[in-house]
Amino acid sequence: MTMTYDDELREFGWTAVSSYGYTHKSGWSIGVYRVRDRWITLLWDAHSIYDEYSDPLAAAKHHASLTSDDEEDTPTRDAAQLAELTGVATAQP
Repeated sequence: MTMTYDDELREFGWTAVSSYGYTHKSGWSIGVYRVRDRWITLLWDAHSIYDEYSDPLAAAKHHASLTSDDEEDTPTRDAAQLAELTGVATAQP
C-alpha cells in the first residue's frame, strides 16, 4: 500500500487540523500561509516561529531532528523577525 502525504506526516506524529495546519503532541505547529502572493510553510512552537520550509513534510522532518536533541539550544524567530523577513502572514481558512 502506498503512503499518502498525510500518512507520512502522521508517521512523524502530526495531526491535520485543517487543510492548512498540523499540530504535534509536543505543542509545535505547522502552518501553510499565503504571504505576498506566495505560499510559505512555517514551523512554530507555542512561543516562536522556528523557520520557513518548502512544505509541511520538510518542516515535520526538521521538527523530528530538533526534538530528538536538547531543545533549549534551539534558535527561534519571533513574530517581529518574521514580519521583517516576509511581511505579515495571513492564515488561509
